[in-house]
Formats: sequence, structure tokens, C-alpha cells
Amino acid sequence: MSVLDKLCSIIAIPIGAVFMVLGIFGLFAGAKATFTLPPILGALPFFLGWAMCITLIKYWIATNRMAQENQPYDEYFDGQQDH
Repeated sequence: MSVLDKLCSIIAIPIGAVFMVLGIFGLFAGAKATFTLPPILGALPFFLGWAMCITLIKYWIATNRMAQENQPYDEYFDGQQDH
């Protein structure tokens, strides 16, 4: 990951975590922003936060493994697609 990628991840992971917390509260209490979601659909922000956090954390871990193994980027991800 480049420095900019890491910086964006450092900013996006906490934002995603906030969305996850809001989604948990929204599941029971609903959500209201510029639109209103009923209690069940109020959990939608959780899934947005989940997608932001999990994908960034997995990508960060994968690039750290590549750096430790001195493995080229293309070879690492081409090997992952064989499953």
C-alpha cells in the first residue's frame, strides 16, 4: 500500500466503525438523516461500515504479507484467484 492508501485507510476505518455503530442503533431505533429509515432498515449503515472496514483491513493485511514475503503484487493476487 502506498502512503496515500494507508492514510485513506486510517481515515476510512474509523468512519466505517461509526457507520457500524449507527447501524446497530438503527436496527432497533431507526435512523434519520436527510431521510428516515424505519427500525429494521435503520441497520443499513452497519453494512456500509462493515464493507468499509473489512475490505480495507483485509487489503492492508494482504499487502503487509506481500511486503514481508517480497512477493510481486501481480503474482500474489493471481494466485489468490485460483481457489
